[in-house]
Amino acid sequence: MSDLRKAAEMALNYFDNLQELNDAEYEIMKALRQSLAMERFSEISQEIEEDLKRRSGFMRKIVINVDYGGFGLSDEAMRMYLSKSGQIWEEESREPNMTFFWLDKANEKLFWENDLDRNDPLLIEVIETITCKKASGRFAKLKIVEIPENVEWHIEEHDGLEWVAEDHRTWR
Repeated sequence: MSDLRKAAEMALNYFDNLQELNDAEYEIMKALRQSLAMERFSEISQEIEEDLKRRSGFMRKIVINVDYGGFGLSDEAMRMYLSKSGQIWEEESREPNMTFFWLDKANEKLFWENDLDRNDPLLIEVIETITCKKASGRFAKLKIVEIPENVEWHIEEHDGLEWVAEDHRTWR
């Protein structure tokens, strides 16, 4: 139970023990009860959603960036992804915090994390293994979200802050 919830329940007990309530006290008590009811409803909804996810097993994991800046992987995540994928690469460090991962330096072919599918099982595995925080690139804050498997989706963004949106028809 959260501290806020404990405080709200203590306040409600106090109001319940008063013989008479003025209008302001009554409104406070009403607001506290609604707040507690909404918090409990939210908890129950979350529990039901998590239970349905576990039972169905038909959820898709997608990696997004949840902060302004843009999607990017840390050098550690890049190395792990390339190793697990069996690719051969050559690293080149330039300036502080700038590493290039060459797949074919002679032909100027770089590994670029933005070319990865965001639901790539290997990408998900890497991020879950080393944590979102350690896998996040210089300007990124990565998060793995889950959506129903049967949803057609795409990633939308504003200034690098991303979210998963369900596909639908659009006319202009």
